[in-house]
Amino acid sequence: RDSLTNGWFGVAPALKDRGIVVGATEIGELLGVVSGGAKTGTIYEGRLELDLDLDLDHILGLPNSVLHASAYQIHGRGLSGNYIAGNFQTVSNIEATRATRLFDLWVERGYFNNALSVRIGQIAADDEFITSQYSGGLSNATFGWPSIMAQALPSGGPVYPLATPGVRVRYA
Repeated sequence: RDSLTNGWFGVAPALKDRGIVVGATEIGELLGVVSGGAKTGTIYEGRLELDLDLDLDHILGLPNSVLHASAYQIHGRGLSGNYIAGNFQTVSNIEATRATRLFDLWVERGYFNNALSVRIGQIAADDEFITSQYSGGLSNATFGWPSIMAQALPSGGPVYPLATPGVRVRYA
């Protein structure tokens, strides 16, 4: 089956038929420093992600259009911030200050059979740019958003956990 609740006990398929897709993902990590670092110790950190996608063609009659929103509830303590000193990248790719925050909120419209698309709203650069699609499964954040960008841009750049207002145009 596709999910723990098998489609929220039938509610998710009914919503999808109406152009509404809701998702929830929890990531939890138990990490530790057994020698070296600033001090030894173990932490738990996690991230609950809630996603909403609305098919605006189905709901409002706007062809090739979607509204996307995602929010994070970041919990636990980061290994880098508590047990490792002086590193440029965090040990985990979900490590961030504990908070509940809206992440992405954008609308996208496709043109010319979706060969051209325009996205506007609160966007994270690491959703589509510069990062490796295979980096998410690795337990080291250096394989995601490049260190040079994280060090050179204000607040590390418009990436997790801080998306920023923007416009993205894509031609494929």
